[in-house]
Amino acid sequence: MQDLVGQQIGPYRVTGLLGHGGMASVYRAVQPSLQREIALKVMTDQQAALDPQFAERFRREAAAIARLRHPNIVNVIDFGERRELTYIAMELVPAGSLRDFAGMILPLDYAVQIVVQVAAALDAAHEQGIIHRDVKPANILFQDRGSLFDPEGGLERPPWVMLADFGIARMNTERSLTQAGTGVGTPEYMSPEQAMGHKVDARSDVYSLGIVLYEMLTGQIPFRGKSAVQVAMLQVRMPLPSPRAINSTIPLAVEQVIVKACAKSPEERYQTAGEFAAALAAAASSRGAAPSRAAAAPTKATIEVGAATPSGCRRFGIGLLVIAALLAGAFGWLAVGLIHGR
Repeated sequence: MQDLVGQQIGPYRVTGLLGHGGMASVYRAVQPSLQREIALKVMTDQQAALDPQFAERFRREAAAIARLRHPNIVNVIDFGERRELTYIAMELVPAGSLRDFAGMILPLDYAVQIVVQVAAALDAAHEQGIIHRDVKPANILFQDRGSLFDPEGGLERPPWVMLADFGIARMNTERSLTQAGTGVGTPEYMSPEQAMGHKVDARSDVYSLGIVLYEMLTGQIPFRGKSAVQVAMLQVRMPLPSPRAINSTIPLAVEQVIVKACAKSPEERYQTAGEFAAALAAAASSRGAAPSRAAAAPTKATIEVGAATPSGCRRFGIGLLVIAALLAGAFGWLAVGLIHGR
């Protein structure tokens, strides 16, 4: 795409480049009539040339998001075309994205706040029949990053996040404009059914948000491969690696929530994003003592395969005793039955 910095696109004056994506480039621009900065998303010429239906999908993105009004969803301001360019004007969200924390282990309370807000945005979209299809850190923007931790190990000020880029979302009651069997999204965060090109619903977004939570708490994505196809197949076939094997400070109850959110079968997941967020908040609040200052601060991810906390060992020992007791009881009843000829 040509460099648009300094040019006038409709009523907007482009002042800088914010980033490139697969379907568009995003620029910082000024709307002179209101003296405000906005984000201008401009469709790439190459994509439009390769796919005659691409422009229609781009227009549909604007129409879909324009109907959404929620404090955790980036607002669409305007939509238009100028000669060969198609653009969407959106509010500018200034504080970067969750992708800026790639490779970092975030505090549990901070991660919970992010999931709760993204889940609220997803529920609002799902209620209108809109599936996001590309929930990932790069699309979770910060209006305010808040405060990661305070001296006591808790949140001093929670972040304010907004979900962006419904670019490959579609109304789930409409016929898809993509070819049959074509999965769209980012393989590292893609649900198994989406990877296989099957019809998706709100539970696909729940899976993707579960992968985002996994990454926030471990500093790693669970599935890596040499190609997008390989990663997609891992999403379909491979069990989710244990988050606690990577970060042993993750409470067991929180790990169980992650595992359920990332279940391979949609029927086994949380059925709504809100249900997922509520379960996570409950699991995090019941974890006991607040994390230490060292645990609260974001750190580089480290792999501790097979690591176990003392409390985890105690739970494991208690579990063995319970199982032994149950087995002893079962054998006892069996012996009684044999003695009486039953």
